[in-house]
Amino acid sequence: MNSLKTISFTGRLTDAMDASKVKAIDISRATGVSRGSISKWVSGATKSILAEHAIVLAELLGVNIEWLILGKGPRKITDKNAVVIEKHLKPSDDKLLLQFNSLPIKARNDIREKVENLSEEYAAIYKELKELNE
Repeated sequence: MNSLKTISFTGRLTDAMDASKVKAIDISRATGVSRGSISKWVSGATKSILAEHAIVLAELLGVNIEWLILGKGPRKITDKNAVVIEKHLKPSDDKLLLQFNSLPIKARNDIREKVENLSEEYAAIYKELKELNE
């Protein structure tokens, strides 16, 4: 059951911001949206946001995007892989993730693409080395 505060997008947004200790400036940096527009999201003056901003916002706040935008589904997504990954994170990784999440969407997408390309290259090299050693 939803509390009165989490019935609206604004309520869910401010609730998630409080819970995650994320400030409007953090959202502005991560989404590339002006602080004035963020203020409108928080005050309820804006009833909807662009999908690309909602994706970044949900990721930054650590909540399920469907819950954030529509109020449906669980507040948080539980991912078994995330639990395994979290066990291997170091404090310096947390700092790196915060810095990554504060980048504009385009920069983060560029970084993701480069990392995926490098991962594919290293996987191919590893496979070749493994075949040579057999």
